[in-house]
This record gives sequence, structure tokens and C-alpha cells, in this order.
Amino acid sequence: MKTLILATALTALSFTAIAEDKPSDKLTICKELSTLAERYMTLRQSGTSMADIYSTASGNKILELMITQAYEVPQFSTKKYKLEQVSKFKNEWFLSCIKSK
Repeated sequence: MKTLILATALTALSFTAIAEDKPSDKLTICKELSTLAERYMTLRQSGTSMADIYSTASGNKILELMITQAYEVPQFSTKKYKLEQVSKFKNEWFLSCIKSK
């Protein structure tokens, strides 16, 4: 689990400024964003405390919002529902990113 937290932190650090993206980079950025959403929701569903991963946002408001939204979703007990929530959260963030200006 600590490896997953570390990987998420490293990805979050490399994910810098979404607001400065070029149109040609939008798909790449949206894929990275959805991958982070997937990781954060996976951590949420595995029972990792919000306090343990919030610092991985490194002050990035978008990542702080993503973590907060992940922890507003209930933690489920069955693997099926956990996977459904991870997929739903990942897809919602990708869709929001693609639709953004």
C-alpha cells in the first residue's frame, strides 16, 4: 500500500498545470488526470486514510478537489462495488476534463 501511495505522490508531483495545457496535449493530460482519479479512489476503497494521501496533492487545487471528492464516496465492502466506484470516478474525471475549455 505504501508503494501505491508513493507512486501516486510521484505522479501528482509530475502533474503540474492543467490550466496551461495546449489543445494537442489535452488528451494526454485528461488520461493522466483519470489515472490519478483511479489511484485515489482505489486508495479510498482500500481503506487508506484521507490524511495519508492528502499531502500528495502538494497544494495542487485540482488534486485536492479530487481527493476530497473521492472521500465523499462511501467505502464499499465488496470487490464488485469497489471496482465499480473506481471505474465510475475515473470516467467522471476524464469526461469533465475532456469537456473543459
